[in-house]
Amino acid sequence: MSITVDGAEELFAVWRGVDHWWAAGRHDGNGLILEGSAGLDVRAVSLRRVADIEPYLQGRRAQLRAVSGEV
Repeated sequence: MSITVDGAEELFAVWRGVDHWWAAGRHDGNGLILEGSAGLDVRAVSLRRVADIEPYLQGRRAQLRAVSGEV
């Protein structure tokens, strides 16, 4: 099966379990391993390189503060 990685179609081997799936492939010489829940269709996955992860970390920290009652 192919998954789009940084705009390129890359071949991935996919294994399906009862509640999860796993996919393994390569892009730009790097190995990639993905794990998804059965509710996420692996055919809908598209990956792209993120240069700055700080905005994602800020969102996660805000979510954790909200769950813990800090907000």
